[in-house]
Amino acid sequence: MDESTQPRAEVETKLEAGSRSAGIVLLVLSDRSVGSPNVNFEMGAAIAGGKPIIPIFLSEKARRESSGILRNDRGIRAVGESPARVADRVVDAIHQLRLAS
Repeated sequence: MDESTQPRAEVETKLEAGSRSAGIVLLVLSDRSVGSPNVNFEMGAAIAGGKPIIPIFLSEKARRESSGILRNDRGIRAVGESPARVADRVVDAIHQLRLAS
């Protein structure tokens, strides 16, 4: 059974388990998601868990309106970038975090 046919609660349980076990949290922030309670919850959980956050900004508005804690050196501006370039920048940010720890 793939995720599209799994009951919602089962998918949510898998997502929560994945979030708890993640060593680094990627937050993809768009104009809509930057104010989302779900995104803010995930950010708070990452901070409380001492997990580094790599924000990916899909717009300048999302960057401007995001929490100050997200506008750090690791933040990735994806505006006008190809998906491959953004992926490369994510990999670079992860490597930098691993080298720093």
